[in-house]
Amino acid sequence: MMNLSSLSKVKIAAFLAMGTAILSTLIGFLGGSAMQAISLLFLLGTLGSLTATLYFQRKLEKEIKRTKIVCKSLARGNFETRLTNIVEGGDFGEFQWALNEMTDTTDAFVREATAAMEYVSRNQYFRRILEDGMQGDLLSGARIINRATESVGAKMNGFVVIANDFDGSLKEVVKDINTTVSSLSKTANSMEETVALTREGADAAVSSSDETSVNVQAISAAAEEMSSCISEISQQVTRTSDIAQSAVQEAEESGRTVQELSQNAEKIGDVVQIIDKIAEQTNLLALNATIEAARAGDAGKGFAVVASEVKDLAGQTAAATEEISEQITGIQAATEKAIESFSGIGKTIGEINEAATAVAAAIEQQSAASQEIASGAGRAAAGTDYVAGNVKEINQGIAQVDEAAKQVLSVTGELSEHATKKVEALLGKMGVFMTELKKIT
Repeated sequence: MMNLSSLSKVKIAAFLAMGTAILSTLIGFLGGSAMQAISLLFLLGTLGSLTATLYFQRKLEKEIKRTKIVCKSLARGNFETRLTNIVEGGDFGEFQWALNEMTDTTDAFVREATAAMEYVSRNQYFRRILEDGMQGDLLSGARIINRATESVGAKMNGFVVIANDFDGSLKEVVKDINTTVSSLSKTANSMEETVALTREGADAAVSSSDETSVNVQAISAAAEEMSSCISEISQQVTRTSDIAQSAVQEAEESGRTVQELSQNAEKIGDVVQIIDKIAEQTNLLALNATIEAARAGDAGKGFAVVASEVKDLAGQTAAATEEISEQITGIQAATEKAIESFSGIGKTIGEINEAATAVAAAIEQQSAASQEIASGAGRAAAGTDYVAGNVKEINQGIAQVDEAAKQVLSVTGELSEHATKKVEALLGKMGVFMTELKKIT
């Protein structure tokens, strides 16, 4: 039996029906009973042909409708739909089989592409579209997608390496900055403690000076009682007192100068070295951070701003150390002045010695007790004035060191405040950035 489609069968049945109708008409036209019988047979054949035509037509319409339903389902993206129980032959049957084959090929491509993209959505780039059985544009598209997946995977892996390296470098820089700020804060606190100890010493010196002053006043009263006995001694003592007063003033000035040198040179000098080293280290760290930020491109712009501010703060610290250096220069000048003052004291002491010689000649007849009282009163007065001068110098030194400590604390506070805020903000942004990066890698 020939493998014909319903469409071919409809055509044959229609052709037979038409031929039978023509023959029946011709026979009826010729006449005769025999012819009429033959005409009847042809008529019956025509009816049979028409019946067959209608049957095959309906069958064909059913297959066409079934095929149309499958095509619409495919158009909606349902590639699991297939034409089953294909019994048609001929061209239409081949069309149905070809439609199933096209659906199988397209479904395989969609499934492979979906599987590959599913792994990509999970940041896994090893899955490739299997190219077996694909031809034409489907094969070309599969190869393009595979190459794109491989390229994206390589780029994302490289980006992850760079991002991790940058994150590690940033944390190291932040650690160094925090260490530097902490060290600077400790230095400033140490200066404050030194100022407190020095202030306590000054208070103790003031107390001792007050007690000595009371004793000197008592001795001076006794000496005044004795001085009323002799006018010549009074005159010499007056001159000696004037000279001694001059010596006391110069001694006070020398004491202040020397004390200023001692306090500032020993404490501020050490602080200057520490601050200078910290400023250099901070500046170097800021420079390194700026270089790293420049390498990072747009992702490092926020960090570059922080590095610039840290560098500015290092410059402010250097300026503070320069100011302290100027104070040390002042101390050196004070040292020279002290040398000159001591020279003046030497001259004054020479005059005191001359006056003391005259006094000794005038009071040879006085008792040993009077001499001891007068001598003790002079020494006590000089000692009291010297202590008072030292106390003043101590207070001045305390004020200068306290000012330097305040400057260091100010710089430390400013650096700590700005650096902490900026670094915390930058770390927050980097945390968000790394979180988002991990989502896509």
